[in-house]
Amino acid sequence: MPLLGYGAFVTQAVNFVIVAFIIFLLIRTVNRATAIFEKDKTVAAAEPKAEPADVALLREIRDELRARRP
Repeated sequence: MPLLGYGAFVTQAVNFVIVAFIIFLLIRTVNRATAIFEKDKTVAAAEPKAEPADVALLREIRDELRARRP
């Protein structure tokens, strides 16, 4: 009667599942980290930039001239 070595197969199957799960966790962590960095870049880019001083001064002059009109 031939001997079936199913124990070695089960061992290799369990090892494969463990390694596949670890690789899955690593890839998921890297994807989350890159998503966080991309989110930080978009938040930084979305912040309104301060207007130049000359534009602010011209707006103040415009508002003062409008206020002087009767």
